Amino acid sequence: MGFKKWQIAKGNIELAKLLSFECELDQFLTLLAVNRGMDETYLLDEFFDDNPSFDDPFLMLDMKSAVERILLAVNSGEKIAIFGDYDCDGVTSTALLYMALIKLNANVIYYIPDRILEGYGMNMSAIDFLKDEGVELIVTVDNGINANIEIEYAKSLGIDTVVTDHHLPQGQLPNAVAVVDPHRLDETVDYKYLSGVGVAFKLVCALNYTTPIEKLLEEYAHLVAIGTIGDVVPLIKENRSIVKQGLHIINESDFKGVNALIENASSKARVSTSQNISFMIVPRINAAGRMGDSKRAVKLLTTTDETEAKLIADELERDNQLRQQLCEEVYSQAIEKIESQKLYKNDIIVCFGDGWHAGIIGIVAARIVERYSKPAILFTKQDDILHGSGRSIEGCNLFDAISFASAKTEVFGGHELAAGVTIKAENYNDFYKMLLQYFEGKEPIILTLTIDCNLRAEIINTQLFDLLLILDKLQLQRIIPP
Repeated sequence: MGFKKWQIAKGNIELAKLLSFECELDQFLTLLAVNRGMDETYLLDEFFDDNPSFDDPFLMLDMKSAVERILLAVNSGEKIAIFGDYDCDGVTSTALLYMALIKLNANVIYYIPDRILEGYGMNMSAIDFLKDEGVELIVTVDNGINANIEIEYAKSLGIDTVVTDHHLPQGQLPNAVAVVDPHRLDETVDYKYLSGVGVAFKLVCALNYTTPIEKLLEEYAHLVAIGTIGDVVPLIKENRSIVKQGLHIINESDFKGVNALIENASSKARVSTSQNISFMIVPRINAAGRMGDSKRAVKLLTTTDETEAKLIADELERDNQLRQQLCEEVYSQAIEKIESQKLYKNDIIVCFGDGWHAGIIGIVAARIVERYSKPAILFTKQDDILHGSGRSIEGCNLFDAISFASAKTEVFGGHELAAGVTIKAENYNDFYKMLLQYFEGKEPIILTLTIDCNLRAEIINTQLFDLLLILDKLQLQRIIPP
């Protein structure tokens, strides 16, 4: 079992008192905020301010080129394809951009690859399909930053590509019309921790530059908030503004698809916190791609028909229940392998199973990480190919580890804390050895659980509980990104 080191935060009580006075905030609330990195007046003002705060989208590299090419396609009637992804972030990104382009009277369709048959990102057969459909411009959302070969192939067929993504580039940028990604090495924007749907929203804002941000948030913040929470990015700065506005809009508005998901989650109350979205909405959207076709989830989020929303939501509810059952089965099998083979003694846990469902191994990998406090990659074997999904812990860059072993991979991509990878079965042992070599000589990572402060029993009362509820609704978290 993994262990966590408990660390009591060294709160600056005097600073908290000063900021409490300057900002007119409760001292205990201010102390918690200071402990979590908000140790200046402007940071506290920004955190507690209900007004949205967003940078100009055109500050991002290639945004101007992306907007010009898309508007050219819109105005000339070219057929546009949004190329999305099958997880919650990708689904909400697709729904967002599709709705926005429909409002601009674009000739637009969307395409999401099958998780099992096609895997993540652009592929040649999908591009052939879109060519046959008459597509002249592809706009990627939540993918594309490493699709160099596929984008060149599309170009050879006369199809331009605009990339919007938030994943880490592996080398040279693709030869696209525009590449909008906050993690470009040459990108200079201050805040880089947007989700895929966060980047897509930047594009929507740029496409509607004369429309006030408040109006765009009224129309789309529910989608951006759900995708942002689903992608587990830090809820600070722009992400925080998005989630705060999105929660308010979900609670006050009548979105047929979201309401149908909430109803099936057996919640009597409206969604009030990001935790509710994490447990009520995100798993059901993800279930569409894990157990079947993600396009159903896009349809659910874009429909205005209550009957249709109910039918799709019921489908996803059944898929989610099946997903839960399969997760338990694979988790039990994985634990048996890890324990019997003592894989937990390694710096990273890697194992595979014949026929494990590819749609749920990432969830199981996350549970393995939680159990052992070590990064983990789970593979499912299909013929001679292993498809893997990994999760990691703070301080251990899984993307870098897989990059180190990339000579033994077919394709990979992801973040510091989550990644996908495909390898040939014959390369499994060598891949694992290279991962272990990556960790050689590195200090072992001990997860730390930071405790905000010690409390005397006599001060624990309903008033304190109410203060904590305020912080819960405001999504107070440590501002150091993963």
